[in-house]
Amino acid sequence: MSRQLHLGGFQIASQVTHSNAAWRHPGSTGNYFDPGYYHRLGRTLERGKFDFVFFADLLAGPSRYGGGIAEGLRRGTQATATLDPTLVATSIAAVTQKLGVAVTKSTTYFHPYEIARSYGTLDHITSGRAGWNVVTSLNEAEAQNFGADGHLEHDLRYDRADEFLRVTEQLWDGWDADAIVADKASGVYIDPGKVRAAHHQGEFFNVRGPLNVPRSPQGRPVLIQAGSSNKGKDFAAKWAEAIFEIDPTPEGRRAYYDDVKSRVSNFGRDPEQVKILPAVLPFIGETESIAREKQAFHNELADPISGLITLSTHTDHDFSQHDLDAPVEDLQVPGTQGLFDVAAASAPATRSPSATSASSTPRACSCRSSSAPRATSPTSSRPRGRAAKPTGS
Repeated sequence: MSRQLHLGGFQIASQVTHSNAAWRHPGSTGNYFDPGYYHRLGRTLERGKFDFVFFADLLAGPSRYGGGIAEGLRRGTQATATLDPTLVATSIAAVTQKLGVAVTKSTTYFHPYEIARSYGTLDHITSGRAGWNVVTSLNEAEAQNFGADGHLEHDLRYDRADEFLRVTEQLWDGWDADAIVADKASGVYIDPGKVRAAHHQGEFFNVRGPLNVPRSPQGRPVLIQAGSSNKGKDFAAKWAEAIFEIDPTPEGRRAYYDDVKSRVSNFGRDPEQVKILPAVLPFIGETESIAREKQAFHNELADPISGLITLSTHTDHDFSQHDLDAPVEDLQVPGTQGLFDVAAASAPATRSPSATSASSTPRACSCRSSSAPRATSPTSSRPRGRAAKPTGS
């Protein structure tokens, strides 16, 4: 049986996506706040047969490192100057035909009715190309921006997220596909018998419904997740159709793949319908040596402090308090524990995760993984109608 390669273009609507060094590169000339930049990006991805463009998002600036935001602002690190990705994605969808558009929204700081309405609309406006990256948020700074006394504890965030998705599912399923009659002769626009309220009462939410957005082309957006802790992987296995994975080693990627596919089976789902997408940061060249020269030049622009600021943001732990070369063992962080564990596992025995994340490869600059540089451009299958939900593994 033939298998297809599926590609998603990972973005943040700002000057920084994975690598804090990228905006400093002489070849980086984009105006990150101009619609033309994102239109060119979307058209390029569609021309390259990518399945979808995906926008990550954070709801606060990087204030964890050193207890303030000044260093992050000065160095232009991740989440210092970011546009609302939903509006950017909608703009891209308007100039593309097949490219899926996936946007991150938090189940911790938004409400199920708001999210169900927003993504139902996005799916209509894109003619069935919408995806939702479901996150539970990372840190105290995000909590403070939404008037909360503190960020919810890790497992409780996932409990809330599980109920959140059950509510949105009820709201989306509250409309039958043929509920709109639009019979001019009789004057009947909607058949009331084909629209149902949710009447949800739970631990975190009480939502009556029904949704006032009719059923969208897909019925609901493609659900994307990036669970890395045990609780997160269970959540992803239960709900997601595409799962992002971050690990710098082939062994780690294979272990994650096997683990999550097994969990998907345990939830009574078909593992072949859940796609695992490992993070890759390629350097493209006519030969491997040229690609490696590009990588080396990029790495010379890497700023160790920018890497630590980003690591602090994602883990909600202040790494300014650690010596750069001192090992940090068995650290339990309130933010993304799985990401810290990957950084710790990839650090040489004599170095700390802080040093590895700050100063080694491009993945270190933004706490993301990268593969060996590719000598040629990767290819993928042609995007289909539901572009963010590929059919290969």
